Amino acid sequence: MTMSGVRSVDRDIWVLDKYFVISGCRASVRMTILRLGDGLLLYSPVEMTEGDRAGIDALGPVRAIVAPNLYHHLFLRAALETWPDARVFVPDGLDAKIGPIPGAEIMGPQTDFGGGDALEFFVFAGHDLHETLFWHVPTKTLVSSDLIYNYSEDQYPAEKMFFRCLGCYGSPNVPFYHRFAIRDRASLQKLMEWIREHEISRLIMSHGRIYEGEDAGAVFAKVWNRFR
Repeated sequence: MTMSGVRSVDRDIWVLDKYFVISGCRASVRMTILRLGDGLLLYSPVEMTEGDRAGIDALGPVRAIVAPNLYHHLFLRAALETWPDARVFVPDGLDAKIGPIPGAEIMGPQTDFGGGDALEFFVFAGHDLHETLFWHVPTKTLVSSDLIYNYSEDQYPAEKMFFRCLGCYGSPNVPFYHRFAIRDRASLQKLMEWIREHEISRLIMSHGRIYEGEDAGAVFAKVWNRFR
């Protein structure tokens, strides 16, 4: 998999593809960057080089940093050290897992990310991940972290083999074990309703190839409807 620095996906959306090491194997991971108003929001920070940080700074000031769920926090503190004036948003329960993050705002239904009419979001509180998804209105893009994967030949050998065994290779999907992470079926129902209410033509996830197509919302819904 090629690491090519910050790259543009659409107007006001960029991504940074990186990897982390787990059990001695490389695993791909992605950060999404959104321009909101006069600044940037970083969704799911990854490990960054000096060049990566400079590339982001060239796009504009970082106003917000988001740890989207209880697992995508490994590089949160490093991002905050780089951009200490940014607002930081975290899921409920993260402080119990990794300790307090000074100034952190817990994400909830009334959170204001500073995106105005350009950004809508959903907090999936009924799942163990406590993930917050974004819908970027101008580009009809759904941004998620671990609620959809799309592993393909772009990824590293070990992760391709692992997720192929879980049925998550070659098309957007999530592993079967997400079924056991759902604690509130009503919350899942609300997520499905929220997805249906939006016109989604792109899925950006933290793991796997970005999915583009007018059926993107239906693809996401199909993956999760089987757990209802």
